[in-house]
Amino acid sequence: MKESRPKLVLLDAHAGLREQITAALGPLYLIKNFSLTADALRYAHVTEPNAILISEARAQDMNYALVKSMRLDPLFAMMPIVILLDGNDSGQRAMALRAGATSCLAKPYNLSNFVRIISTALSASVEKRWESLAPLQAEALKCGIAVFNDVSERTVAGENVPYAEISAACEPLLAAVNDDDIDSLLQGVRDHDNYTFSHSLRVSVFLSMLGRACGLTGDDLNILTIGGLLHDIGKIAIPSLILNKAGKLSNAEFTIMKGHVPATLKLLDRSPGLPRGAVIIAGQHHEKIDGSGYPDGLSGRRLNDLARMAAIADVFGALTDRRVYKSAMAPERAFSIMSGEMREHLDMHLLALFREMLLDAKLH
Repeated sequence: MKESRPKLVLLDAHAGLREQITAALGPLYLIKNFSLTADALRYAHVTEPNAILISEARAQDMNYALVKSMRLDPLFAMMPIVILLDGNDSGQRAMALRAGATSCLAKPYNLSNFVRIISTALSASVEKRWESLAPLQAEALKCGIAVFNDVSERTVAGENVPYAEISAACEPLLAAVNDDDIDSLLQGVRDHDNYTFSHSLRVSVFLSMLGRACGLTGDDLNILTIGGLLHDIGKIAIPSLILNKAGKLSNAEFTIMKGHVPATLKLLDRSPGLPRGAVIIAGQHHEKIDGSGYPDGLSGRRLNDLARMAAIADVFGALTDRRVYKSAMAPERAFSIMSGEMREHLDMHLLALFREMLLDAKLH
């Protein structure tokens, strides 16, 4: 299987620290570490990593001349460069950023902060590529990440996010779906390092497309777009090592993972005026026709069409997403699984409609 984890190069003279960082980040990133600058740069030119981590001791020579020279090299011009500072020195931080560093992280290194800094840097490089898309698709992706981040930050801070603001921010995304250039949207987020956002935007697109195929228009389509984008917002409270774990979750880990549904509903309670349909999508996308889903074990007629549509979009998105531990599954393989071993879980009529719609769209 092709390696899907983002590739990082770590440059640090301290062997013990290199080993600690490599061990800590190994489950999420493919890391190659070096003690010598020349070796690290030579390796980077061959492998073209997604980002480079450089210790302050290696980067600081001659006021961060290394970072300045790297930015003159076309390979490193746009590549995320994270400087690992020995301490929280604002002067060193300012010099590193002026020299061209993407961001800095000070000791002592907290794993969650480490992952956040790297993820933000990797995601920013993906977002820069949106500038090359058609204006409508670029605006849709920019507005999508903006509303996703805004809802995440404001709800965690205990602030309300009125539905009118969310609806207005999602209008470009729905317009892009209606424009039929779906491939640009899906490919635009495939390598984004914020998996919850990437998956949510893809689910939003799939739900909007399925809604159109079912004959929905106007506000009904807008509800699907919003519901898809926000359906997993509660995952911001789930640890990255559980979200991105390769292999089956333990019972304890799965219990934590399932907690994202009530967490999402709690956050959406802070969005006054949010339509019931969007809440149903968020609360019931893991329910299954045979009653084996969660959180409420709903089955059969207790699942309305929105819940059934959301389950199909979510499962198809999860199977075809690229993750740190797996490559993206081909759509036909995903449909084979969904119509075979998941036959008792999903609405087969809606699945057939969804499959026909995606084949007509000729997505890559």
